[in-house]
Amino acid sequence: MSTAFTLVRDAVAAAMAQAPALAGGRITGGLKRPAINEYPSRVDVQLVKSKGRYDLAGPGAPRTWVTLIAVTALVRAAPGDTPDATLDDLVLGISERLDTLSAAALGAQSIDLDPEVTWGVIEGGPNSPNFAMAQWKLAITHETVGASLAPRH
Repeated sequence: MSTAFTLVRDAVAAAMAQAPALAGGRITGGLKRPAINEYPSRVDVQLVKSKGRYDLAGPGAPRTWVTLIAVTALVRAAPGDTPDATLDDLVLGISERLDTLSAAALGAQSIDLDPEVTWGVIEGGPNSPNFAMAQWKLAITHETVGASLAPRH
């Protein structure tokens, strides 16, 4: 059985993995992240944290969670390029997919896409290039069965 949190993260990753492929189809997620130099580009979907609350009292009452998911685009800069210029196509593709996400498709009550996008450059070492990155955050409201990790369907 997958937890409610894994299901939410995996649903966002699946939306990123739809055709046409983003980042050569390299969509990563879970606890283990690939090394920065493993792929020339990738989309990383990570569960950042969850905060729960009980809206109803009593044994087995559902717990409502707001789970923060980070979607990060990483692209290796070509020699001589401005690193963030290499992100343009990937940023557009991710933005379009985030705009079409539906709460129902994720098994959630709501999705709040933070309008703030974080940009940056991850400096490579002496033998590795720089990577440009852009990151979005989504706050997804969903429920579990009581205090368990099981999704409430």
